[in-house]
Amino acid sequence: MGSIFCGIPYPTIYGLRANIPYGTNSSLYQYIEIFSNGYIEFGKLIEEGQHGKYFAGQVDTASIVNFMQFIENVYEQYLPLTPIAVSLAIYNAKDIWLADSESARRDEPIKWQKQHLELGKFYAENISEECKLLTKHICDRLWQAFHREKSNVFDDAGTFPIR
Repeated sequence: MGSIFCGIPYPTIYGLRANIPYGTNSSLYQYIEIFSNGYIEFGKLIEEGQHGKYFAGQVDTASIVNFMQFIENVYEQYLPLTPIAVSLAIYNAKDIWLADSESARRDEPIKWQKQHLELGKFYAENISEECKLLTKHICDRLWQAFHREKSNVFDDAGTFPIR
């Protein structure tokens, strides 16, 4: 956990970027970019299945957990004790659905109806102390977008079990 593999980094006009191409076309499967102003962006393609695009509850949450732990590592090393703002958005999310144990019991999944799914900003005064609960809070808000009470892949302390 805490490692994001996106290939070999290369410099850009904005900072440093690494990406993994997907298939034979030039679209990206996964990328991370660290901008010179400190902004860090991570993106990956959403899977598509029988009912269309879906957010895989356990697997895609692991990507969020790994990204947040990556952020924690960067901030601990280069910007200790610096407050942080994190935002999560799924762009082009129209008709995406949440694939988790609850949706497996339904005939038809609940699908997101707007173009983008933006969960807003989340703040932490000290990412080293707040990372686990901040990550859980972000994922809870994502689950709530699909009419769930909270994420079902964390315990109450914010621990994400590695399966």
